[in-house]
Amino acid sequence: MTVKLNLIVNDTVIRTDYFVEGFVDHVVSGMIDQVQTDITRVCNRIRRMLEFHGLDEGLPAGNWSPAGYTHLREKLSQMQISDSLQFSFRVMFRELENLHPTPEGACPATEETRQ
Repeated sequence: MTVKLNLIVNDTVIRTDYFVEGFVDHVVSGMIDQVQTDITRVCNRIRRMLEFHGLDEGLPAGNWSPAGYTHLREKLSQMQISDSLQFSFRVMFRELENLHPTPEGACPATEETRQ
C-alpha cells in the first residue's frame, strides 16, 4: 500500500508525493523539521534586521510567540522608516506567515490510496 502525501500551506497544495506506508512518518517528520528550521531562520533575520537598523529598542528579549511577531508587524507598519525597509520587512513577514501553520494546522494531510 502506498500513501499519498500532500504538503498544504494556506489552503494551497505545495507538493504531492507517494510513499510506501512505513516511510511516511519519516518523511512527515523531516518536512516538519525543515519548516521549523525555516521559521527560525526568518525570525532570526527579522530580529537581526531590527538590531542593525536600531529598531529593537524597547522590544522584549528572548523567544517571541507568533502573536509577538504579529504585534511587531503592526508596529513597524506605523513607523516612519524608508519605503525600501518597509518593503523588506513586508517580504520577511509574508514568508513567516506562509511558514506558520494556519489555526486549523498546516501539517501535511495524508490520504491512503491503493495502487
